[in-house]
Parts: sequence; structure tokens; C-alpha cells
Amino acid sequence: AQAEDPSATYRPIITENRQSGAMDWQLTRVRADSAGFRSPTPAESTFPLQADNQEFWMTKKPAFKVGVSFHSFTSEYLTYVYSFEDLMEMTADLGGGVEIVGPSHHRGFPEVTDEFERAFKSSVDRYGLTPVCYGSYADPFMLPDRKLNPDELYEYTVLQLKGAAKLGFPIVRLQYFASVVADRLIPVAEKLDIRMGYELHTPLEIESSTSQELIAQLERISSDRLGLIPDCGIFGRSISQHHIGAGRRLGVTDELLAKGQDLWNRRLTYDQAA
Repeated sequence: AQAEDPSATYRPIITENRQSGAMDWQLTRVRADSAGFRSPTPAESTFPLQADNQEFWMTKKPAFKVGVSFHSFTSEYLTYVYSFEDLMEMTADLGGGVEIVGPSHHRGFPEVTDEFERAFKSSVDRYGLTPVCYGSYADPFMLPDRKLNPDELYEYTVLQLKGAAKLGFPIVRLQYFASVVADRLIPVAEKLDIRMGYELHTPLEIESSTSQELIAQLERISSDRLGLIPDCGIFGRSISQHHIGAGRRLGVTDELLAKGQDLWNRRLTYDQAA
């Protein structure tokens, strides 16, 4: 029998059971050394490599580099399982690319404080990370009595673009609400030397009318400073059992759940569903 590694530690992670949709707490064995967190070995991994694929992955040169959106750590971050510094440290073993979401991951939003800039860049240097994408927000509904007007939305977004550039991010992810000020943002992006991309996120699909309007706008503007950032959710084929179960636990009736699934399966827009 293989001797237990005395340096091994156990940290909780959340995994989703793809068949039942349940969220399960699991303990993944992680090798700890002077450098801190380290990824599990293949034998220790929660999702080990298939035997017939190991030779391919060990010899094939990666086609592209990978990274982590800190949004994927939301549960652990909000419940203090991991600090922001922990996330930065772990990212070194998860590809090295970093995406943060502005209102979730730094104080002073929509601006970036000098204090956060120093802390962030220090961690980037310490762990050899690469800032990849800054997740901005275009929240026109933040006021209780009215929506933001285009000038306010423009100023709100520009602050985030400046903050992203300050932290060294070359790409800013935009929500589609920012499309009304996109033409005015292009010169700002050019000055800051950053690129922007509309996030296509469920319930949008490529075929959705909103997505098609964004694509038409991109073709009209024809700037290398503005593009699309697809989210895997746009390729969803059904509502996950996890979300259906969560709705049922919150008291949603089976009749309403069935109605929601029917509307989703018919690919109706919000307006059509209403």
C-alpha cells in the first residue's frame, strides 16, 4: 500500500452531480508545500483522466492557454472558504489566467482603488499570473425610480474600463445593456488599449433577436475593439435538474415548473413568454 503523504491536506470543494443535479460537498486531496496550494495529482483528482486519454494529454502540446474566472468560486468566496488571495494562489495551478468580476471582487467599484491595484499586481507577480479579462457590469436598473440614461451608463462603464486598464486587463467583458453606448466607448477603449466583448449568456442564444442585434451592431461599427464573448450557457439544451430542484425546494409548484420548462423548450423570448 502507498504510504500517506504527511504533507497532504484536505480542503472542501463543491461539485455538481451531473445526473441528479445535486450539489455535493467533497474532499479533494491537495498536496501542500512551501508554495501553498497545489493541484491534485491525476490519481487524487475528483475527475481523473481516462486511461486511454492519458498518453494524448501528456504528449500533446496545448492548443491554447487556460485560466479561471473567479465567478466560478462564488460559493466558496462568499462563505469565506477562500479569500481573494487564496483564489489568486490557486489560479497559478489552474492555468494562470485570471478573470475577476468588478462588483464581486474589489472594493470601491466601479472604480479601482490604488490599494487594490497594489495588492492585485503584487499577487500577479508573486504567482506568475496573467490578467485576461475584467467582468464589467452595465446595470441600468440600479436606481429605484428610473433606469440610467445613456450618459450615466456611459460614465459608469468608462470608470470600469479605466479600472480594468489600471489592473492590466487587456479585455473587458460587457453586458449587452452597454450596447446603447458602444459607439462612444470605442475611442475610450482605443485610448486605454483594451478590447471589449459582449457576453452572450443564457437565456440568450446565437439565434436570439438580441444576439442578432449585437452582431449587426458589430458589423456596422467594424472595430477590432469590440466583439463577442460566448458563455457556455448559450449552448444549453435543457434546464438543469439542479435549478428545477432548487425551485421546488423554494415552493414553486410542479405546474409552474412544467410551464417554465415548456416555455424554455419552445425557445420563447421574455416578451413572447409574457
